[in-house]
Amino acid sequence: MITFSALKGSYTKIPNELLNDPTLSWKAKGLFCFMASKPDTYNFTIRSLAAQFIDGYYAIEKALNELKSRGWVNYIRHPNGTGKYFLH
Repeated sequence: MITFSALKGSYTKIPNELLNDPTLSWKAKGLFCFMASKPDTYNFTIRSLAAQFIDGYYAIEKALNELKSRGWVNYIRHPNGTGKYFLH
């Protein structure tokens, strides 16, 4: 097994406060980690996230709602009906 210090490549920084929050599900924490690993220009939709994982649309929606209710994710809806998720 490779130790963390020997790993090469890109990394994602995740706030310990989020990972240690007992009010968030593992699914919400994992979704946040996945979203944080993407570039700032990456466009997330519930449909596109659900297509990448076995959990399905409603599980992704529920996890996003958890993150939004705790202030970790914000969604800005544009006048044309599209929107963008932002991580905090």
